[in-house]
Amino acid sequence: MEEEAEEAAMGEAEFVPRFVLHPNSKPRMLLDYVGCAFLLYDFLITPMVLCFTEPLFEEPRVLALMTLAYWSVESISAFFTAFYLWGRLVTDRRLIVLRHLSTWFIIDVLTVGVEWAKIFQQAASGSRSEVYSFRILRVVRLLRATKINKMAKRLNDTFTHEFRKMIVEIIRLIIGVVVTTHTIACLWFALGLSIAEDERTSWVTENFRTDLLIGEDAMIKFQYFCSLHWSLTQVTPGSTEINPASWEERAFTSVILVVSLVSFSSFLSSMTAAVTRLRGLTRGNDDRFMRLNMYLEGHQVQKDLCIRIRRYLEFSLAEKSRSVQEEDVDLLGLLSIDLHKELRRAKFERFLLGYQVLADLQLLNPVLFRNICWDACSITSLAPLDTAFRAGETAAGMYFVMWGIFTLTPPKKRQLTLEVGSHDKPPIVNGVYQCEWLSDRALFAMWIHRATLRAQSFSQVMLVKRNKFLACLQEFPLDEGHVMKIAARHTIACDPQDPLADRVKRQVTEAPKKLVTNLFMDTFTPGVPGLKRAQTVDDAVARQTLNRTATAGSTGRRGSQAEQPMTSPMPS
Repeated sequence: MEEEAEEAAMGEAEFVPRFVLHPNSKPRMLLDYVGCAFLLYDFLITPMVLCFTEPLFEEPRVLALMTLAYWSVESISAFFTAFYLWGRLVTDRRLIVLRHLSTWFIIDVLTVGVEWAKIFQQAASGSRSEVYSFRILRVVRLLRATKINKMAKRLNDTFTHEFRKMIVEIIRLIIGVVVTTHTIACLWFALGLSIAEDERTSWVTENFRTDLLIGEDAMIKFQYFCSLHWSLTQVTPGSTEINPASWEERAFTSVILVVSLVSFSSFLSSMTAAVTRLRGLTRGNDDRFMRLNMYLEGHQVQKDLCIRIRRYLEFSLAEKSRSVQEEDVDLLGLLSIDLHKELRRAKFERFLLGYQVLADLQLLNPVLFRNICWDACSITSLAPLDTAFRAGETAAGMYFVMWGIFTLTPPKKRQLTLEVGSHDKPPIVNGVYQCEWLSDRALFAMWIHRATLRAQSFSQVMLVKRNKFLACLQEFPLDEGHVMKIAARHTIACDPQDPLADRVKRQVTEAPKKLVTNLFMDTFTPGVPGLKRAQTVDDAVARQTLNRTATAGSTGRRGSQAEQPMTSPMPS
């Protein structure tokens, strides 16, 4: 039953509502692949439509309609495509629509809207000729270049092999050079043609085949390849018989030469140096990821799981690179134990002091609190859909949500699911993070989780381990009773049958002092080892639970020992 509940929970976490596209789904990936092809088409066709006007260059009507149809579908599909925010998949339709309206919708209106306006203008005039103003407005189609990064990021997740990624990178560089030289060629011909139309000397009129460049016998193919040949000679050590014949053309040539000298040469040299340096710095990570990709491919691991694994590892490496890790600082190994404990206390106390029991414990015995930070506290990083604890498990200790979004889901009452945590670190009040904590009763007695805590984004939790915590208390036997009284005084009211009892509500109840004395003095008897004392508490709680179960059964209530979770001996 527990495995079925876990599978159902996982299915619910990955569930995408009807009529909502997952950003990594096959239809969405297909749209992105086709979109890359149409983006390249726009970069190539737009300069030619604007610059080659004699004879008038017309965009193939079939390709124009295909391009318009694709971008119209892509714009509409964006209203139904889920997105990732802080590592969490957002599938709420209202949020999807609002995000698209505030980001890419304006670009879609400027690009697709102009094309539809041109079609309406042609339909109204009854002519297929294009108004010159609409030809000028074609330049807004280049705004689609802003979508390259978004598409490239999604498509990059589909390539798992390092060799394929390198091939794609080489192709991208080649396409960048081709598009740049193509644009320069179109501008060069437009400049020469405009000068020739003013009946002045131009490279178009001075060419030995002027009849093929202007006039009735002009050929667009000859015009384009002559211009492209000249453009390639400006960025490569090539030669051509085409030379500037006017001061405007010489000025344009000078600008292109300067730009080529600065941009292309600097780009190539910088790329070579950067790649060499990057390979030297990340060679170890590259080798590890390459072996990981080979392992995943060799064992035919599902693509979705491969993406989750790589994203988590990339996130972990990125988090480690943001700040220097303790294990990377060799000098910390020279610190004394006391100084190392103080360093650990300084790292953790801002999260722990938000829990009043630990705050009072620090005032009572700072050395005990420091030892708890040193021995009992550990930090765990979680990826989306990872589980911190499951319903029915014995709690290992108390959990502090450092940052990230979690859901707390009862196994049989999923409608009661609660969201815990935040995307960023919680706010700081008086130098203390106001973070949420769960299962605080597990510090003092055995506690069985009522619900499952699952991460919905990249996140971190801090665990205060119960056995280590009790071992630290054992080192200060004179303070044990005081700590137990503090814990009882700040105990949170809790219904044992509450399916969300793991989550702590921020309200404090005052426990009767007589009950505190009877309960905790009997629990921690002097002379009994700390772990044995904890086991004694667990046995007592188990006997109390069995008695309550038997009583409930005699009054007609049905239940089993497995379904009745053990409750904490702390008063509610």
